[in-house]
Amino acid sequence: MSIAGLTQSVQRHALITYVSLATLFTWVIMLPLVARAHGWIGLQVPFALHYLALLGPLIAAVIVISLTEGRSGLAGLGGRLMQWQLGRWWLLAVGSPVAMFGIAAVLTRVITRQWLPFRQLGAVDFLPYLGVWALVLWLLCSGLGIEVGWRGFALPLLQERYSALVASLIIWVLGTCWYLPAYFYLPIYQSPNRATFPGFVLVFLAATLLLTQLYNYTNGSLLAVVLWGGLFNFFSCAEATKGLPTAALCTLLIIWAFGLLVLGYLHPAEDPGPEPPSEMEIGCL
Repeated sequence: MSIAGLTQSVQRHALITYVSLATLFTWVIMLPLVARAHGWIGLQVPFALHYLALLGPLIAAVIVISLTEGRSGLAGLGGRLMQWQLGRWWLLAVGSPVAMFGIAAVLTRVITRQWLPFRQLGAVDFLPYLGVWALVLWLLCSGLGIEVGWRGFALPLLQERYSALVASLIIWVLGTCWYLPAYFYLPIYQSPNRATFPGFVLVFLAATLLLTQLYNYTNGSLLAVVLWGGLFNFFSCAEATKGLPTAALCTLLIIWAFGLLVLGYLHPAEDPGPEPPSEMEIGCL
């Protein structure tokens, strides 16, 4: 097939191509990790490759945009990554993960009568202690790696044909399937008190709904969703928050996301809908 023919084919099936490439890249890395975790292979595949697998959506989006839109498309993607004038939505992008972590820490203190080992926020699965670099890791992998693909490419493409809610549900299903192998080797899902599969998919749905809202209300700022995704994973996946604090964080996320959905705050970018929550309301969530 010629380059022109390949480009036309990708343009006609842009979403399918993106999902296929993202899943291929991620699963090629994750499936051997599943096999090692369950003793199906003797090869000592390093679990640290998990973080590389999270770059699949970013790589897939860059490839598809390069083939369909060229340099102008990549420039547009970069522009949305630099879209920092968020106004009050900085509170949602940055303040809300911090606020939820603070509430989870206080709840943990009340229930267990102990403060979280905050220094352990710099400890992540499969890697040596990283300190503040753990935040950088999550911003790069969970922020850039995941959000540039699902929110930067798939979401606007789907919202050309569907409502914000339907587009979110499609991304939730596709994104859950893309990430599914991780459920079978990540420690949080393999420990004796592991998170359940329904909880796994419910948290994915809540995050998808909230990130759609954030993307649309900031007029397509990828910086906003990258910051939110990186910060939330920094707090929820750290050694310091395993167990009760992570459960509290995820519960707060679920309550918040579905509350905003019920109140009618999920709208496409060109339809602002009702007035956004006040700064006080956002800070209390």
